[in-house]
Amino acid sequence: LLVSPCEIEAVNHQLERASAHPEQCHCEPHVDAMNPLAPTIHHRTVMGAGHTPTALVLASTGGLGLACARALAGDELRVAITGRRRELAVQLASELPGAIGIGVDIRDPSALDNAITQVCDEFGRIDCVVLNSGGPPPGRASDVSSSDLRNAMDTILYPAQHVIQRVLPDMVDRGWGRIIAIGSSGVEQPIAG
Repeated sequence: LLVSPCEIEAVNHQLERASAHPEQCHCEPHVDAMNPLAPTIHHRTVMGAGHTPTALVLASTGGLGLACARALAGDELRVAITGRRRELAVQLASELPGAIGIGVDIRDPSALDNAITQVCDEFGRIDCVVLNSGGPPPGRASDVSSSDLRNAMDTILYPAQHVIQRVLPDMVDRGWGRIIAIGSSGVEQPIAG
């Protein structure tokens, strides 16, 4: 939907090549099957000279986003907590080592650009992105209006596409990066009611 199969194949080829030659990407991929939130970075891995991996977690002032930010910080990543309420993002970030808080409305592409720039200015680069957002209000599919659908796309789909387009090229150039999309179980199975 967002990326053509040819583009996915090209990215996969580049990442496979980087995995086959880890000496060129200065990283050791590590998959933690017990923790799906783990960004597949072994926390002792040096990604370049003294680089501590950085994660940008969208909509992370509560719920799943905050849980992800805390888990990543616990895995010794530097984390950027984001949310519409800047003060809350800053407060929550102050509770985590090496974290920053950024006020951002993910529906605003320029605000997303500013957040990405701020993370890169503060930490040097983004190694992991957690795509998260609030979901649409619960309801029956037959009751969803065109306005509801547009709002859901503006909140869930378009911000993810925008962030991916901004961070993926740099990840591919470095030969390493992670983009994790999280969401409601309602995506797989309708929620009753």
